[in-house]
Amino acid sequence: MDTAFVPIQTKASAVLKEKAEFAVTVFEPKKAALKRKQTARPRPPPVEDRKTSDNEDDEDDIDDIFSDAPRRKPKPKADPTQFDLAKARKDIINFGISGFDKEDKQQASVALAIKLGAKPPKRKHRNYREILEEKKAAKTTEEDVAAKRRAGQADFGAVQSFQKQQQRKRDRERNPGAIMKHYGKARPRIGGKRK
Repeated sequence: MDTAFVPIQTKASAVLKEKAEFAVTVFEPKKAALKRKQTARPRPPPVEDRKTSDNEDDEDDIDDIFSDAPRRKPKPKADPTQFDLAKARKDIINFGISGFDKEDKQQASVALAIKLGAKPPKRKHRNYREILEEKKAAKTTEEDVAAKRRAGQADFGAVQSFQKQQQRKRDRERNPGAIMKHYGKARPRIGGKRK
């Protein structure tokens, strides 16, 4: 009697036998692969003027499809009769920048880059003692201005305007015989009550 083990053939074991072929995988760096693709097979130049048969056109299309050269999208040709505002604006900005001297030109190009979405440059390093001295000087000038305001020596802006208005009001009240005493005040009596 034969006691040798004989496995039963299943679908899974049949698929595994078919996949048992050996495959080699070779690592190729990305830069080397790109160089190889660029030198592999150049893409045929576009043919527009030459009249050929349909068969030759098909061969050129096939060569173009299977070419290893990187693909480039064809640029849409600009209509010379249309005026592009965005392009004109860009040209005007570049023309304006070109008239600056070296330092201003660099600042303008940095500002343009920031406007287009670049990260602004980091602030220049400053010594902490210098910053403290500047703050101290600013604080002393602020205190001087505040002291002058309290003394009534320095009035400007809204404070000055308010004080002038108050002075006019006091002058009107002090001079009862003035023509302008009640000017602008209308208090009509309706039904014995003032409104």
